Amino acid sequence: MKHSFPLFRLALISLIALSGCSSTAKPVAESFPANLMGIIFDDYNNPVEGASVILEGREVPYNSDIDGRFLLPKLNARSYSLTITKKGFETKHIDFDFFDPKQVLYLKLSSLTFFKEEIESGIAAKDWEKAATFIDKAMLVDNSDPVLLYLVSIYQFYMKEYDACAKTLSDIQKEGYTSSAIRKLEKKLEEEKERTF
Repeated sequence: MKHSFPLFRLALISLIALSGCSSTAKPVAESFPANLMGIIFDDYNNPVEGASVILEGREVPYNSDIDGRFLLPKLNARSYSLTITKKGFETKHIDFDFFDPKQVLYLKLSSLTFFKEEIESGIAAKDWEKAATFIDKAMLVDNSDPVLLYLVSIYQFYMKEYDACAKTLSDIQKEGYTSSAIRKLEKKLEEEKERTF
């Protein structure tokens, strides 16, 4: 003869099991306002220290620490905009949603150094579209950087923009920068002009 559990024992076991599944965590709506942590990296995955993070609607900027981290305190659950600035880096504008109090914001900030390497890579590969794209980005960061201007002059030379190339080389030298590479490019420019005209 098979034995079966009485109905009240089954109900008791179910009640104990359900009570063990209850959670003490706050509902998401009750977790706000909450702090949002962000981390800023460059194109080489190095943390960016000292970047200024400005949240729309707040006057005081927040700064990233040695590990690239910053904290935006007491945010409500909604959409936000922020701007990140740092000397020698691009200025970046970000729109994001903050609806999860455990969210972490990972951001990439590109440097002038990275842009110059990409320009050089584009010129070496004769990928003129790539070179032009990164020239535009780099000029927004620092349009007086002598190395950047030298790379721009090389690009202009290959694009046969000889007058623009001559002006860029002249601008570099007016700022007191000169080198054998600049003189060599000037010589090639003169030879090309004589051959063309």
